[in-house]
Amino acid sequence: PPNAEGIIRGHDFGQYRSYYGGYHTGEDWWGPDGRSLGLQVHSIGHGTVTYAAPRGWGTDGGTVVVEHVLADSDT
Repeated sequence: PPNAEGIIRGHDFGQYRSYYGGYHTGEDWWGPDGRSLGLQVHSIGHGTVTYAAPRGWGTDGGTVVVEHVLADSDT
């Protein structure tokens, strides 16, 4: 983000999450005090938002999924 002061990475891609029974398929970024409500979300590159929900999945906070097309046309 343009101003990442106070923003920290919470959960990494590929971490096993026992309460989901699988591997984490994204990265979680948290704002000050572990909260991110109201903070802007910036994509790493051009893409299509395929899912967005302010409440996320289950007990998670907001969730945004962006599909990117890579140089070799893979997604």
